[in-house]
Amino acid sequence: MLSKIVLILAAATSLSQAFQVPAGAQDGAYIYDTATNSHSLIGGNSTTVDVGPPSNFDATKRAGGSARLSERGFPWWSCSGTVVGGLDWASAMQIFKPNCDDTQYEGGQHLYAKYGEAMIFQCNYDASTCDLGDPSAQISGQVLWELSLVDSTCGSVAPTKKAGWRHISSSLSIGQASVIDIAC
Repeated sequence: MLSKIVLILAAATSLSQAFQVPAGAQDGAYIYDTATNSHSLIGGNSTTVDVGPPSNFDATKRAGGSARLSERGFPWWSCSGTVVGGLDWASAMQIFKPNCDDTQYEGGQHLYAKYGEAMIFQCNYDASTCDLGDPSAQISGQVLWELSLVDSTCGSVAPTKKAGWRHISSSLSIGQASVIDIAC
């Protein structure tokens, strides 16, 4: 009984961190702030897009009950099967990289880069440093290594990417998705 309560509380906490890219958002890097439920473009206009919960978000559903929202945090991997265009993904990564170079983000400030129909994201549940790293170093928490694990787990074959994420610790998740998917 106690384990069920813990799982429900963990899922509810994770769900409160969830966000979706606002329709019509321009390509760029953003911070989604869970405290204000807003998306702020980095390095551009200081315009903040204020949005409500994602249109396809149903808080009454069990976390794993949605095709777009797997149980965040349980298990450590999630693959949605959504195909993310390779060229859009590559462009999103180019936008993501300069905003991840050993930059510290506060808990509840999720970094994401959007280009076309693709996004790359890092969910910071607690204060975390965004570390691109070197995929050949195979160090947990480094974005490029984690995304290579998402690719191999979710079945991505170049140039096509498949949406997925990896929950690395209670502080951090990293993933790639389509802009219609729900992240974090």
